[in-house]
Parts: sequence; structure tokens; C-alpha cells
Amino acid sequence: MQTENALIYASDCYGFNPKTAENVKSGTNGVFKIRKEDENFYLRISESGIDDVAGEIDWIEHLKNEVRVPEAVLSKNKKLIEQFQSGENLYAICLYRELPGVRWKKNAAVWNEDIYFNWGKTIGQMHRLTKSYQPSAGIKPRPLYENELNPLGNYVALPAVYEKMKNVQNEIRSLPKDSDSYGLIHTDMHQQNFLVNGNEISVLDFEGCRYGFFSHDIGTALYHAIWWDLPDDGSDKNDFAHRIIKNFLSGYKTENSLSDFWLNKIMLFMRYKQIEAISWHLGTYDSKNFTAVVFNEVFGIYFDYPRYINNVESDVLFEGCNINENNFMDSVK
Repeated sequence: MQTENALIYASDCYGFNPKTAENVKSGTNGVFKIRKEDENFYLRISESGIDDVAGEIDWIEHLKNEVRVPEAVLSKNKKLIEQFQSGENLYAICLYRELPGVRWKKNAAVWNEDIYFNWGKTIGQMHRLTKSYQPSAGIKPRPLYENELNPLGNYVALPAVYEKMKNVQNEIRSLPKDSDSYGLIHTDMHQQNFLVNGNEISVLDFEGCRYGFFSHDIGTALYHAIWWDLPDDGSDKNDFAHRIIKNFLSGYKTENSLSDFWLNKIMLFMRYKQIEAISWHLGTYDSKNFTAVVFNEVFGIYFDYPRYINNVESDVLFEGCNINENNFMDSVK
């Protein structure tokens, strides 16, 4: 993304020195850390349309009284979203006040049962609040997640994986919808998309918010919670995984309730995320080498393609854990 001119334009809109802006993320969105008036802010320069960004902010505004979410700052033009045209590119620009807390790092002393409880509680708050959400006047509704499922074409070189993903997606599309199970959700509430301050959770990165199943949000969180946090010190992985699930859903239930039908569907979305991770890594590392082992710096893990693919084909969700559709509810109750 060519954002230099957009950054200069933003500096005038929000009153900061563009030379001091720290580039902390590039790609679809450029994100810069800004220091002004003894406060830290984050500037997002996005190629997403202004309608998409306005939809994000509208939902954030609905959540903000109960959930710790980014606070958008008005520009000198009294706008929450500024636009900048550069050739054929139109950028949406927003400035957010920095939230307190630190990002995830594998550390059992920090990532304890209280954090999992509050992680679940935060998602429960968001689901409870989304039941009463209606887009404000002039706001375009966010997309439907089931219309944007991972393309099956990504798996044609892996026939067994292809069939499993096809079956998972067919089941997702067949699920019933009602206000107690379906609404505007975050869709990507893993450890890198929130901050921890003590035991408090602050939610980040609403770009992917879509209308989807509550079980999807929970499945995404639980899959990453277990995958990234499983102990590698010889501890009992099975016990650890079940304790994560129990504490997470105990927190969730303090804010929102799901029927047993929908609790059972969490495993479906955990399997979806497991298969999707193959495509994500292939796209990120620009590789079709299914025998490779790559190091994912964001997750802090090695991604072993042959081993991971074999687990998918063998219906092993996590090595060393017996979590499956038959015993998942034992951890929930």
C-alpha cells in the first residue's frame, strides 16, 4: 500500500508530525503509531471503502458502553472518517486513541484461567449486545460471513482436506438462524486481536466483523486459545485444553446463553479454523510446498505442513488431546 501521501494528508487532519509516525503494520491496512499532546494514538489508512469502515465504527459505538473497544477521534473537520484520493486509490483514514494493555505472548503466568474466563466473558458481552444492534441511519449493513467462506479451490491439491472442508462448509450453510445464535460478530477474536491489562480485555481489529453465528466467534477463539497456548513443557495437554474450554465458557455464560445445540456446533467452527489455517499459511508464505516447515512469527510457532495436514485428514484437532464432538460438552458443563 502506498500511504505516504495519505499519511501527510492525515497529519493535517489530526494535527501530528508525519515524520514521527511509526509504521506498525502494512498490507491491506497501513497502521501508524502516533504521539501527540502526550497521548498515543493509532492511525489506520485503509483501502476498504468508507461504507465498510463506517459500519465497523457504528458497531463499535454500540458496544463501547460495556466492552473496551477502540475510541475513534474526530478530525479537525469534525469527522470520524477522512478520505484521501491518490490516483485511482481511495483511502479511508481513522485515528483511534490507544487502549491500555499488552499483546499476547505465550506465558502461563499471564495467560491464566482468569484471562480465559474474561476472554469468554467479553465475547459473551458482545453477543448479548449485538442482539439489540441495528445499523444507524445511512449505515450499510456489514456482509454475511457465510458468503465469504474460505474458497474450496485452495484445497484442490489435497483431496481429503478438500472433502472435509466441503462438508464443514455445507453444514455451516445449512444451520438455522435466529437472534439468539446469529448476529454481527467479530469473527477473528484470537489472542493477537485484543490487549490484556491485568485481567481486563480490550478488543481490537474490527475490520473482519460480519454477520455470523455466535458459535463461530467462540470456535475461533477456542481453537486459537488451545493451539497457541498448549504447554510444551511436558504438562498434560489434554487437561490443559479442557480447562481452557471450561473457563472460557464459564465466563461466556455470565453474559450470554446458548442452547446445547449451539454449544455442540462450536466444534464445527473449530474444525473450520483448523482447515482454514492451511490456506492462510500457504497464502502468507507464498508456498505450495506441502512438505515445508515454516516459522510463524506472529503465533510464535512452527507450522509443519505434513504433520498438520495429516491431523486434519485423521480428525485430530490437537495432538495430545482427545477433544472431539463426543466429549466437548463434558468440558462445557
